[in-house]
Amino acid sequence: MTTRAVVWGALAGVLAWGADPPRFVPSEDCALCHARIPAPGQSWNSGPWIGQYPLWSGSMMAHSSADPYWRAKVRFEVEQAPAQRKAIEDTCLRCHAPMQQYPTRATGRGLSVSDLAELGNDGVGCALCHQIQPQGLGVESSFTANFEIGTGNLMFGPHREPFTMPMLHHTGFEPREARHILDSALCGTCHTVITQPLKSGAGAPARFVEQAPFLEWLASGYPQAGKSCQGCHMPPLESAQYIAHRPPGGAFPPTDPRTPFGRHEFIGGNAVIPRLLARLDPAQAAVLETTTQRAESQLERSLKLQVSTRRQPGALLVDVAINNLAGHKLPTGFPSRRLWLRVALLDERQSTIWESGDWQPESGRLRIGEGLQPHHLLIEKPEQVQIFEVEAVDARGRLTHSLLGSARQKKDSRILPMGFDRSRLTEKGLGALNIDPVGVKPGDDFRSGFALTHYNLPLVQAGKGCRLVVEALYQTVKPEHRPADFALSPDLARPVVIARVEQML
Repeated sequence: MTTRAVVWGALAGVLAWGADPPRFVPSEDCALCHARIPAPGQSWNSGPWIGQYPLWSGSMMAHSSADPYWRAKVRFEVEQAPAQRKAIEDTCLRCHAPMQQYPTRATGRGLSVSDLAELGNDGVGCALCHQIQPQGLGVESSFTANFEIGTGNLMFGPHREPFTMPMLHHTGFEPREARHILDSALCGTCHTVITQPLKSGAGAPARFVEQAPFLEWLASGYPQAGKSCQGCHMPPLESAQYIAHRPPGGAFPPTDPRTPFGRHEFIGGNAVIPRLLARLDPAQAAVLETTTQRAESQLERSLKLQVSTRRQPGALLVDVAINNLAGHKLPTGFPSRRLWLRVALLDERQSTIWESGDWQPESGRLRIGEGLQPHHLLIEKPEQVQIFEVEAVDARGRLTHSLLGSARQKKDSRILPMGFDRSRLTEKGLGALNIDPVGVKPGDDFRSGFALTHYNLPLVQAGKGCRLVVEALYQTVKPEHRPADFALSPDLARPVVIARVEQML
C-alpha cells in the first residue's frame, strides 16, 4: 500500500461522515482493497494477483491519455484545422481522459491536452466506468462518450448485497448492485464514435461513423447468444472469487466469493502501443509486456484460417477462407488497423516462386501493392493483395487519414461478425448509422462471419517438394496512417502473424 493511499483512506473516512465525496478518485485509491486478490486456489500471501487494479493498470484503458499514437493523431487533427484546436482536443479527451474532462462539460470551458493532471492521466479509470448511469445507454445520444455520471456517491457493480462499509469508510462511495455494468451498451458509449466532418460542404453528410465496435456487435448474432463485450474483453473466472480484500490482505470476514468475477484485463487487438509504452516507462514494462502478449493471444483467437488447393495444368488454385470469431468486424475500432493475407509458393530450395502480401521488415509496408486496393475475389498477380480494412474520403472524395475530415467510407472490407444483420440496428432505432461493407460486391464470397479469396498461382517452375505458405497478418498502425512525428521501430512496425497454414505440394 502506498503512503498516498493510506493518507487518502484516512481523509476519505472523514468525507464519509457527512461531506460529499469527490465525483472521481484516482484508480490507485481503489487498489487499497482491489489489488492483492489471488487466483482461485492460490495463496493470499503470494498471489499471483488477479485483482481489478493490477490487471487494469497494464491495459490500454489505464494508458488511454498517455498513448503516444493517439496523441500524435490529435496533433495531426489540430494541424488540419488549427482554429478548431480547443474543440478537437476536448472531444478526444471525452473518451481518453474522461474523469478530468467530464466535470468541464457543465462549465463549457472544455479541456486541452496540455491541461491534463492526475485524473486525466489516469485514463479510463475505475471511478468512471463504475459510476456510469443506466439511463439512455444504447441509444444514439449516449455515443461519443455522452454517458451520464450521477451526482450521488454510488459505485455500481454486478453483485447482490455488497458489503458497503469498507468502501464507504475509505472513499465515501457506496457500492450498489446494478446489472447495467454488464451491459455492452455501457462500453458502447465510448466505443461508438460519431464525428461531424469539418468543411463538409453542401450535400455532404453531417456526421460520420468513425468507430462502431458496439454497433457491429449489436448487428451480429452475439447478443442473441448472450455474449457481451465484457465476456470477451473482461473474461470471467470459471469459479467464484472474493472481489475485494482487507487493506492489510486477506478477505473481509463477512464476505464470500462472488461470481461473475470479470478479469479487468480489457484485452483488445492493440499489440503495438503497450510494448511502445513499456519502453517509455520502464517501471510499467512488465505489466505492459503482459498486455501485449494477451493482445497477441486475443488476435490469434479472433479468426480461423482454412486453405484448400487443387491443381490444373500449369496452375495451382488456392482457396483461402477466414472465419471471423470476434463479436464485431475484423479488424475493428480505430481505422488505422488492417488485416491482410500473405500467400507464398516456395520451391524445394525454399526460394520464392510467387508471393502476394510480402512486407518490408524495416517499415511494415507491403513490398508490392501498398496503398488503397479494391477488395479481391480472385488474385493472380503479386501486386494484388487481399487487405481487410477501412479507408475514408473527405467531402470532395479525396482519400484522407483525418478523422475529422472523413465524410464517408471509400472502402470497408473488414470481415463481418457471424450473424450480421443490420436490420437489428433498425429495431433499436439506430438504422440511420451506416456500418455496411463498402466496395464489396454480393458475389465476392463475403458474408456474415466469412470471407473467401481465390488465388491462381503459376506452377510452371514448381516441381516436387514445393511448399505453400498462407498467413493472416494483422497491423495495429498502417504505415500510411502514421503522422509525420510518430515513428515506430522496425520490430514494432511489423505485423502480427495471427494464423499460418503450410502445405507440401
